[in-house]
Amino acid sequence: MSGLAGIPGTGDGVNGTGRFYNPYGLVVAADGSLVVADTYNELVRAVLVPFKLLLQVSGAAHTVTIPWDAVIGKKYQVQFKEDLAAAWSNLGSPVTATNLNWSTTDNFTGANRQRIYRVLIVP
Repeated sequence: MSGLAGIPGTGDGVNGTGRFYNPYGLVVAADGSLVVADTYNELVRAVLVPFKLLLQVSGAAHTVTIPWDAVIGKKYQVQFKEDLAAAWSNLGSPVTATNLNWSTTDNFTGANRQRIYRVLIVP
């Protein structure tokens, strides 16, 4: 859900916390995203489909499954870093979702038993 009827504003957000002030025009972009012309805020906004990310860790071999809710046809890039100060690294190549539930697996070795993950929607 994007926006909340009867409550104008400029805030971005999820689950009804985002605000529009007289949304006037809608278009579906070439990549499948919804674009809204927000007239009185003088903004053009992209409405993104939210997804959940739940990690599943198994065994001492450092195997992590990273599943997420996907949009069919969207391209995703999974990235990781080994501490908060590190740069993001790609985990494999981008993948194009062919169903609504998508996942990738990370099998890593080494002394560091901690990784931070994120999933990006790429053009």
